[in-house]
Amino acid sequence: MKKVLFILTVIIFSCANLYGQPDPSCCEGMRGDINGNGDLDITDITCLINHLYLSHDPIVCFEEADVNADGELDISDITCIITEVYIDKMSSCIQPCPGYIEPFGSLDSYNGCKSFEKAADTVTSADDCLMYEYDGMTLNMKHVNAGFNCCVDNLGAHITIEDNVITLDEYEINPNCYCLCLYDLYYVFYNLLPGEYTIIVKEPYVYSIEGREEIEFTVNLQPGLTGGYCVERLYYPWGY
Repeated sequence: MKKVLFILTVIIFSCANLYGQPDPSCCEGMRGDINGNGDLDITDITCLINHLYLSHDPIVCFEEADVNADGELDISDITCIITEVYIDKMSSCIQPCPGYIEPFGSLDSYNGCKSFEKAADTVTSADDCLMYEYDGMTLNMKHVNAGFNCCVDNLGAHITIEDNVITLDEYEINPNCYCLCLYDLYYVFYNLLPGEYTIIVKEPYVYSIEGREEIEFTVNLQPGLTGGYCVERLYYPWGY
């Protein structure tokens, strides 16, 4: 009996934010945050069960609860959240909120080959760094001291954003000589909601060599955040 009362208490309190005046702009990003706590988890499942089968109290944000965007609240929304949280994130049925645009990124520009002479208050030529600024939706990021061939037609990057993992797979087009040097690459990422992201950078003269550390770190993006992450490299073309 005590266990049953505990479960009911969890359901009631986890849904506390559901009831009140509807907000026409309540759904942001991907659907499923039914109780408005910022996460998709078991409390959202219990809220929807409570609404459909127990208390039948109204839901403030219909779009958040209609996770598969079929226009109805039913068992399929519950199974969709369960699948996402506990079974298979790779084949998600969670749909975006109305008007939401998936995040995307681009390599805007780059410069180099760079001089190895550095001022004392900047990163050295041994530092392979990502410097970033975030305003709440847009992330500006500079890859400082990326290693590439000295004579290339162009530089590029395959960019993927999936499950809050941002991967930059950098490449060069037509390397035309036998030397390496350092470049700075400038990226912009749009429609990134605040939250925790893992950023991975794969460089052609680092990633392909076993035992050499690629750039990988996790950052909690919040409006106004600035920062950086560096890996020290003491081999050519870094460290000179």
